[in-house]
Amino acid sequence: MPLNELDPRAAQVSLAELSDLFNAPVAVVSSPEHQINGKNAMKITEQLTEKLKPEKESRIISIVDFMGSTSGGWTNQKILHVDPDSGRKTLHSGDFDRDLTNTTEFDQYLKEHHNDFAQRAKGDGNKMKHLAKKGFAIKNSQWNSYWRGKVAGGLTMALSMMKPNGAKKEELNKCGIGALIDMDVAKMHVAIAVCIDGGPVTQEEQRTITTMVDEVVFDLRRRGADWAKNTAILIVRFPDSESFVKSLNGERNLMRATTRFPTRQRDECKWKNVIYTMGLAWEVPDQAKPVPAARGESMLKSGMTIEASLNVQTIAHPATLLQIAKTGRRSPSGASVVVSLPLL
Repeated sequence: MPLNELDPRAAQVSLAELSDLFNAPVAVVSSPEHQINGKNAMKITEQLTEKLKPEKESRIISIVDFMGSTSGGWTNQKILHVDPDSGRKTLHSGDFDRDLTNTTEFDQYLKEHHNDFAQRAKGDGNKMKHLAKKGFAIKNSQWNSYWRGKVAGGLTMALSMMKPNGAKKEELNKCGIGALIDMDVAKMHVAIAVCIDGGPVTQEEQRTITTMVDEVVFDLRRRGADWAKNTAILIVRFPDSESFVKSLNGERNLMRATTRFPTRQRDECKWKNVIYTMGLAWEVPDQAKPVPAARGESMLKSGMTIEASLNVQTIAHPATLLQIAKTGRRSPSGASVVVSLPLL
């Protein structure tokens, strides 16, 4: 069924359809390294381009990062504070454990995200405060600043270098994207930012993503380029890598997100070209039944199964490589070091 035949009030679309509609790059901006089921979500994303149709390979951009990477080591070694008396250094490696709750900024943060934390804590007040304390520490960490800069830079580059999308206004309207129909469709530059659910770090990234993509678009508009007036970033959230790959394969498992992502660009920015006020976000709803893909709508190679798309090449964990570098051998049994990895 073409997008222009969908009911905008309850339209279910696939990520493949959204990408094709706008000829838009799909940028994975937030993902855990590992999922609860043990699958390596990061590797699935990083190796996905090999499993796409040749004409779609350039559509997937992985600008996500994780704490186990070299970037994590770099941010952890940055100096936060030096004691003037003892000369003792405090590094950013302890950022996630800092207690910053005795600040007015934390009070505002808790107020802004109260419903999210209350839902995750399932009514437990102490747990809610603990989750909020952790989230606020992550928000103010060196790692979050690095991640935010990397993702914002990647999205800015993707939008700046792409050709106009040229989507049809009637397709945008029927797809429920009414906020975009006043743009010049001949000059539209649209990118899709994908978030995959995970642990505390990934959750904080999702709380940040709406404001961040607004600022990317706003900064592009501020520069005065003619095409920037017709620029937008769509946010798409998946509960896991499986639903992400299925949506790339054409399964219509996405609906407009109505509550998770807050209202977009606010008027107090004091610029005339304020971004649309309706959140351009999609997610996999808890209760909706996915609609199978129609023929020709998949971005995966012909014959590529979902199972094959989720299989990845195993690369030794940094802890294993570090042991080999130090000792010239693996663990005494000859096997790779087994490392317990948190869900980030």
